[in-house]
Amino acid sequence: MARRINPRLARVGVAHNPAESNSRRFMELARASCKRRGIELFEVPVENSSGVIEAVQSTVSRGAEAIFCPGDTTVIAAIDSVVATAAKGGIPVFTVNPGKPDRGTFFDVGFDFHE
Repeated sequence: MARRINPRLARVGVAHNPAESNSRRFMELARASCKRRGIELFEVPVENSSGVIEAVQSTVSRGAEAIFCPGDTTVIAAIDSVVATAAKGGIPVFTVNPGKPDRGTFFDVGFDFHE
């Protein structure tokens, strides 16, 4: 979806907690998807939500053109800060957690786990 919006997208940043099984699975999928499309994935592992902002800042400073938030409860818990940090760099944020368009993400595509 991000490539449809920006066909020249080449670098995506992502913070994730490798201790979460759901996050590990989403990252496997993200790595494979980026590899197929020639997109460089800047990964920064985090242990808790307080490390998420620093991780996002790290990917932005390395040249990320978008921030991806996987199905990771650690990162989603800090989504407002992720969006604010990315916005300072003029970088869009997209997630796999739909249902909250007012939070400032560019787009959200995924399952509604509550349904």
